[in-house]
Amino acid sequence: MRGTYGPSRDWWDVLKYDLHVKFNLKDSSISGYNIIQFKVPFVSIACQGLGASVWYPCKDHQADEPDSAAMHITIPDTLTCVGNGRFRGKINNGDGTATYNWAVNNPINNYNIIPYIGKYAHFSEVYTGEKGKLDMDYWVLEQNLDKAKEQFKDAARMMKAFEHWFGPYPFYEDGFKLVEAPHLGMEHQSAIAYGNGFKNGYRGTDLSGSGWGLKWDFIIVHESGHE
Repeated sequence: MRGTYGPSRDWWDVLKYDLHVKFNLKDSSISGYNIIQFKVPFVSIACQGLGASVWYPCKDHQADEPDSAAMHITIPDTLTCVGNGRFRGKINNGDGTATYNWAVNNPINNYNIIPYIGKYAHFSEVYTGEKGKLDMDYWVLEQNLDKAKEQFKDAARMMKAFEHWFGPYPFYEDGFKLVEAPHLGMEHQSAIAYGNGFKNGYRGTDLSGSGWGLKWDFIIVHESGHE
C-alpha cells in the first residue's frame, strides 16, 4: 500500500482504522491486524499474472480453462454487479443485499472471470456481424453515461475492422461488453475492463507520435484485440 498517489489509490477513501497491535519487546517484533473501513465508487479485480486464486479457489494455470463458468455475486442491493457472459437473473435477499447471476458458455481463462460492482448505467446496441446478431452492451458509472455514449461509438467500428481481417468474434453466445473499471483495462472475456477516461489514444496521448494514435481509443482496440 506504499508509493505515490495515483490511479491505484484515488478510487477509495479511508473512513476509519481499527488497529490491533501487539509489541513483542523480547524479539523486537510486532504482530496484529488493522480493520479498514473505506468508501469506493466502484469495485473490480485485475489479476493476470498474479493469478485468479488470489480471490477464488481454482486450478490456477492458464493452460487449463474451464469449459464454462457461472458466477453468483452478492453485493449491497444499492449497487449493480456486471459479470462475464449473460445475465441470468437477480435475487433480492431481504437483508440489504442482492445476488447477481452471470454465466459464460465458452471456455475462459481463470483470470478473465471477473465481477464489476458499482452504480452502473447501461446502454446497448445490436451489431450485425460475420455470425449474425451480436449483442454489444456498455456499462459505465452513472455520471459518465453521456461521455460513454459518444466514446464507445468506436466499439462497433472496431468490431467491423477486426471481423474483416481476422474472422468472427469468437464469443457470440456470451455477447460483448465494455465495462468501466477502476484500472486502465483488461481483456476480461466478454466483459472487457475500460478505464481510459473516455479519451482517444492512450490516456489522451499518442504513443505512436504519428498523429494517428489520437484518432481511436487505444484501450477499446487493444483489450478487444485479445478476444
